[in-house]
Amino acid sequence: GVESVAICFLHCYAMPEHEARAKAAVRRRLPDAFVSVSSEILPEFREFERMSTTAVNACVGPRMGRYLDRFRERVKALGIRAEPYTIHVT
Repeated sequence: GVESVAICFLHCYAMPEHEARAKAAVRRRLPDAFVSVSSEILPEFREFERMSTTAVNACVGPRMGRYLDRFRERVKALGIRAEPYTIHVT
């Protein structure tokens, strides 16, 4: 029943490979889970900001993904052929 996983290692800003390996292990075990990795989300020195942002992303990500899927379906049903785009600021 796990829908989402947040991964945040203390010094991943210096060695993101460790989080990447953890992500791969989670993907093998939970292939359908939404995986949020701090070194991909906010690769900076401060762990509190990095972890809290990653945790929020893990909580919101699955719901937002479902919303965007429904949005795309509705746009397509209206006969609009252009693919909708979303933007985020890094």
